[in-house]
Amino acid sequence: MQGQAAAREPARRPEIPEEFGFDAPKLTGRRQESWVETMSDRFWDEVAPLQAAGRLEEGTMFGFRCVRAGKAFVAMPGHESDGMVVKLPAQRVSALIESGRAVAVAPAGKVFREWVEIAATEDWAPYLEEALEFAGG
Repeated sequence: MQGQAAAREPARRPEIPEEFGFDAPKLTGRRQESWVETMSDRFWDEVAPLQAAGRLEEGTMFGFRCVRAGKAFVAMPGHESDGMVVKLPAQRVSALIESGRAVAVAPAGKVFREWVEIAATEDWAPYLEEALEFAGG
């Protein structure tokens, strides 16, 4: 039909294992804010000692709270899960995804090659240290 835009298929997220907790309830408004705050509590508890030591500072990325080392983004809480999103070298991200210990970060269907989401079942401390090293911190 002339003059009409072609219908676009919605972006698809990568398949995400159940342990990543992506079956979060679909909430809006205050209920959503409360849910997101609960999901990120562990993240902020984990990064607090690194912030107190001056190794990380709070910032924002895409309008969401995150931590960075200087100007380099390091990590953020998962937005739709209770996982942690960290920035690591692309080769390490690929290895973690292949091993099943992490999933790709793909907002709006675009995979970020240096970002990976680590499940809440993992020990996050080593990944934070790796991310800090990668950021030069």
